[in-house]
Amino acid sequence: MGTDFLYKFSKEHPQILEKYKEELRRTANNNTRPVLETKIRILTANERIQILANIKVGNDDATNFHKISFDNLIHIFGVRFSKPNREAEINDGRKRIDIVFNNNDKDGFFGQLNTLYHVHCPKIFVECKNYGREIGNPEIDQLQTRFSNQRGKFGILLCRSIQDKTTLIQRCKDVLHDRQGYIIVLDDNDIATLLKFKEAGDETKIDDFMKKKLDELIM
Repeated sequence: MGTDFLYKFSKEHPQILEKYKEELRRTANNNTRPVLETKIRILTANERIQILANIKVGNDDATNFHKISFDNLIHIFGVRFSKPNREAEINDGRKRIDIVFNNNDKDGFFGQLNTLYHVHCPKIFVECKNYGREIGNPEIDQLQTRFSNQRGKFGILLCRSIQDKTTLIQRCKDVLHDRQGYIIVLDDNDIATLLKFKEAGDETKIDDFMKKKLDELIM
């Protein structure tokens, strides 16, 4: 589902795969015509970043933003998460959460949320907002309402860009001060940074990046 979507999307934007095609031509036998087959392959960080950049803000591309966000988070956080679920139902189907993961982390950032910071987080909740405007209290409050003592109280809000970072962090702090949970906001630039860390195989930098985001909330 996720990787198939990314491949289809990149195929619809030929410039993303041009370098890959050139490599096929270079390595192909003289008597063999290179063919770009429709099959799953690992996309580079730059290809993922380009696909994300090609998704327009607004409702029309909201589903595409949701899909690539789902795939990127699985790719970035790897074994830290398990049982990824899109459009998960809660409260007997009366509410839906964009993305839910089981927190499978032991030693990394998400594991330390529990052991060091005493944040109850068996589930990691994610909401995706493909807005061309600032994230406000309604979006923060929506994610907060997904928290519970049973499901956990940590979530990630994905958006395209952040203009007023100070105000947004303060909104997340308001939720924390009311003891309603912890919300970290990641924009396209943050995801791009994490994708590059992942491609470099630097898992420590991924955890450190998320810790800095938490520090912005609790300090």
